[in-house]
Amino acid sequence: MNRLVLILIFTVLLSNTHTGFGQRFEAGVFGGTSYYLGDLTPEPPSHFVNTELPAFGLFGRYNHNNHISVKAGLNHGRVSGTDENSPFNITGDSEIYSFQTRITELVIQGEVNFLPYVAGDPGSMYTPYIFGGTGGFAFNPADTFLSFDDLSYALVFGIGFRFYITSEFSGGLEWGWRNTATDDLDNVHLGGNPKNTDWYSFAGLSFTFRFKDRSKAICPF
Repeated sequence: MNRLVLILIFTVLLSNTHTGFGQRFEAGVFGGTSYYLGDLTPEPPSHFVNTELPAFGLFGRYNHNNHISVKAGLNHGRVSGTDENSPFNITGDSEIYSFQTRITELVIQGEVNFLPYVAGDPGSMYTPYIFGGTGGFAFNPADTFLSFDDLSYALVFGIGFRFYITSEFSGGLEWGWRNTATDDLDNVHLGGNPKNTDWYSFAGLSFTFRFKDRSKAICPF
């Protein structure tokens, strides 16, 4: 499913779409939570086996037209989990296994608005959207401050909702999943679920500032 979403988004991004307004740039901040799906998670996940932890980030967005945007973001958060309520017993005895991992990621994603949306325009008050992209991240299962053990990459996809606040500020809600290329987020090498790699997710609220469009129309004559 995520591959189909990515193909749809990048096909539209590469197409010669008509733009009804000049270049528009935004910069913003993100705050929310992060959580994990991996070796300690039941399959299918009937309930969470981890604690949602704070996450935050910075991003920039380029609005190609009123339907297509590209966003690059730098995010940081932590994920955690335990085998207390998991079908997988990691330690092999009555001792409870738990972990907490720091993650810092750099992602780029294409966004497709369902409704025509122009940041700062009261005539377009809101729109839901879907997005897809890719990113790289550094992580440390030992949760050591400002120290990272490994690097990996992930496919990024999710859903969001953008809305008008003022002519310069907009708000947004976003929930994005990361399908990673590593199985070491939880530091579980034996005793877990070896079928899939680990996932993590960021969900939260964002606020963006729209830079004024200073481009001038070119006279056709």
